[in-house]
Amino acid sequence: VYPDPHRFVLDREVRQVTFFGSGAHYCLGANLARAKLGWMIHAALDFLPPGAHVLHEQVKRSTLGFVHRRDTLPVEFGGA
Repeated sequence: VYPDPHRFVLDREVRQVTFFGSGAHYCLGANLARAKLGWMIHAALDFLPPGAHVLHEQVKRSTLGFVHRRDTLPVEFGGA
């Protein structure tokens, strides 16, 4: 899809990317990956600036079969 797939480019235009796939080809580890990201963010709050916190009221969740997952995990990093 990209000319330099090995390079990490933050402002790369997203196109034709399926990330975790869909339907019968949906990644079995997608929910674990999302959960680990959530745990990482909570752990990062220990060393982020004072006042950094997860905006729990803005977290969006969904259910896929018997699996509950977070779709968003917004974080306020403090600062003024």
